[in-house]
Amino acid sequence: HWLSEAKGYCPDQSVLVLVGSKSDLTEERQVSFEEAQAYAKENELIYTEVSSKDATNVENTFKMAAQEIHRRIDVGLIAITNDVSHSNYLLNAKIKNINGIRLGNRSTANDSPSKSRDSCC
Repeated sequence: HWLSEAKGYCPDQSVLVLVGSKSDLTEERQVSFEEAQAYAKENELIYTEVSSKDATNVENTFKMAAQEIHRRIDVGLIAITNDVSHSNYLLNAKIKNINGIRLGNRSTANDSPSKSRDSCC
């Protein structure tokens, strides 16, 4: 099931948004708004529909996600911390061999200056 797989790659407190795309193509709709909204509610997802053709609801989708993140921080469902050593996401990422992004300087053997043959140290 796609949703359980997606949740497996996210921290438990992640905000997930189900986005119905191409909302401008009403004649070709495969899933009703009500059906999609009910699915989202049942699975604790935010639901919205967008059209990139005319930019309908695209910006609002990001605002909705940001507002939900803010709400979860305010009520204590998401803790703000710099300590990520116990993050479930990082543990899952290591198990599933997902590469993360590291910020700052990266030191590798290739980055160090080569030593001169005349140098003893």
